[in-house]
Amino acid sequence: MGGQFVILYRGHPIDDASQKEKLKNPKVIDVTKVQLVQELLCIADAVITDYSSTITDFMLTRRPAFLFAYDYDNYKGKRDFYIPLESLPFPLAYNNDELKANIINFDPDQYQKALDDLFNQWNIRESGTATQTIVKIIDRIITEA
Repeated sequence: MGGQFVILYRGHPIDDASQKEKLKNPKVIDVTKVQLVQELLCIADAVITDYSSTITDFMLTRRPAFLFAYDYDNYKGKRDFYIPLESLPFPLAYNNDELKANIINFDPDQYQKALDDLFNQWNIRESGTATQTIVKIIDRIITEA
């Protein structure tokens, strides 16, 4: 994952405005106002998120995704989780140093294997060709009618 990069930062709509002061960097673009996160997921080479369910959308792309649970104890104390974060295939970090290490030491083969295991466990059969499959079925039904 070396090379040139740009970070697209999409904060939570109710984030403290003071967080944006930390974004004063030419390699960071604030995209918080983009309404459809799916548009951002389509162009992203990798995603770093906290507890957002967008990671489950992004995992279908099979591109690298990282969990950054910097406030894990506080969050868990208030809301808990449907699924333990540790059981997910995404490298999990509780602080900046761990996140940096997860990115530097990312193993794409191990990640793909972990995704395969999760897809099998959750019975996910996404092939990336759902629209083509449906069009063929509709075409066949129309042709046979």
